[in-house]
Amino acid sequence: MANYRAYLSASALNGLPLPLTVLKAPLFTSLGVDRGVLICSPGMVDFLLERDSASRIHARWLLIDSMQHYGFGQNESADLHMIASPNLIGTYLSSEYAHVPYTTLGDGGDFVSPLFFYPINPSPEYDVVLIGSWAPIKRHKHLLESARILRESGSPIRLLLMGSYCVPGHVDTMQEALDYEAEIRKMVVDYRLDATILSNSDVSHNNADGSSVLGQYTKEDVNRTINQAKIGVLPSLVEGTTRFVAECLCANRPVVILNSLQAGTKKYINPRTGLLAGDSAEELGQTIRMALNSANAFAPRQSFLAEYGFHNANRILEAAIQSVVEAQGDQLFSMPHCQFGGDMWSRDYQSIYEPVMAVP
Repeated sequence: MANYRAYLSASALNGLPLPLTVLKAPLFTSLGVDRGVLICSPGMVDFLLERDSASRIHARWLLIDSMQHYGFGQNESADLHMIASPNLIGTYLSSEYAHVPYTTLGDGGDFVSPLFFYPINPSPEYDVVLIGSWAPIKRHKHLLESARILRESGSPIRLLLMGSYCVPGHVDTMQEALDYEAEIRKMVVDYRLDATILSNSDVSHNNADGSSVLGQYTKEDVNRTINQAKIGVLPSLVEGTTRFVAECLCANRPVVILNSLQAGTKKYINPRTGLLAGDSAEELGQTIRMALNSANAFAPRQSFLAEYGFHNANRILEAAIQSVVEAQGDQLFSMPHCQFGGDMWSRDYQSIYEPVMAVP
């Protein structure tokens, strides 16, 4: 947490993107303040409370605490908590934070847009794609071990990997990310795997929808990358509502994840969207082969978008905000037309938040 707090302080000082999204800006009227809406991580909420008093913040904003990982926000200053998985509801309701309203929307995959991620390649060149930060928690090595087992059994697969650097909370330094990437590249050579690893850079960029994210690749680039493979595979054990999985499903690519994965992402997987694999590298390899052999039997895009995705998630978010506002008895609040895309990187902190807090 100390490293994360230092990262936030340095980012704010240098005007860099912060994990904060302004969903609606406040309006100052003759009748009072029509509050805005902020979506923040728990650490970001704490960071804001260090800079401004809780009373000043709450007079201007409705705070949505988004865990960005598996679990739920543990901040009593929030007006609404996002819980990463429906499986956590019981735990949340028995916690000391149960008095804070909640929604089971995650901050990532639930909001993936079918306008950015869609099928474009009916003849993919690769078998498996994995997109994730260069960090041990993503467990690339587990996938490579499965690929080695498949190759040695006479069923080789072609892999496509894309990574990004220095995602806060995944690794602490750029060197750690580079060292991990080097390990994965060496492992591919040592195992004699047919794998392409895309180069990336330690930059951030703005997408067409206004979000600012790490790495050089736009959402269009990521969609083209996913479309180059038949299926997506996520070998990690702990996630939130992972954008990569949802992006694959929107691109009509089925996904294999581990049965023991702790994640809101598991709610996306059903017989029409993908398969759950056992924990071992052997079991993962077997499930990958099963998914590849029956890839045409899935209908992931249709199934995913029936419940999740940009439109569905934003309407659910609006309903959750409306419920909170009604319970608070706020007569001035005007409902936003939510356009949240699930990306927690935004320059809105500098352009909107600070001027609002400067108002007497």
